[in-house]
Amino acid sequence: MCWLLGEHEAVDMFARHFEALHGSDAATKAKQQAESIKRSGDHEGHRIWMMVVERIQHLAPLDPRMLPPTPPRPLLFKFRHRSFARFSRSAVSAHGRE
Repeated sequence: MCWLLGEHEAVDMFARHFEALHGSDAATKAKQQAESIKRSGDHEGHRIWMMVVERIQHLAPLDPRMLPPTPPRPLLFKFRHRSFARFSRSAVSAHGRE
């Protein structure tokens, strides 16, 4: 059985692989590769690498590793005064002071 990829599927697979290898630098490195290929005269290769760059940029917001870190939320402590008061009253009444 032979599995043939279309151009868009191949670009998507390669973009995900390239992003996994290079992390947040993936789009920059892919652009550098595209420019290098363009200077050598391979316009079809440049077009495909630019598709990879676009796909990496599209994937970046979806990947939690590529999102900026969220600031820590302050810890909020809520005391339940009613339950504490109820406990206090029950403790007092257990000792016969109520």
